[in-house]
Amino acid sequence: MSLEKAKAFLDHVGRDSKLRTQVQTPGHKALLEVLAVAKKHGFECTGAELHNALREKFGATHIPAAKNDDEANCLLLAAR
Repeated sequence: MSLEKAKAFLDHVGRDSKLRTQVQTPGHKALLEVLAVAKKHGFECTGAELHNALREKFGATHIPAAKNDDEANCLLLAAR
């Protein structure tokens, strides 16, 4: 698991519209589903790593860094 894998997964989702629809579910259940989809595609990472990758990717420095507890992390993937 790594931040690099989380970043690579975000890039992969950005290029694959079908995959984006699989990861657009609200709530904590969504985080677990997104992590399962990432793992299925070879990108194993934690919710915290994915949170931090999103934070870095979008330059969202005003959003706090992830907690080690995935229940405390927020995740949003949306189509542009």
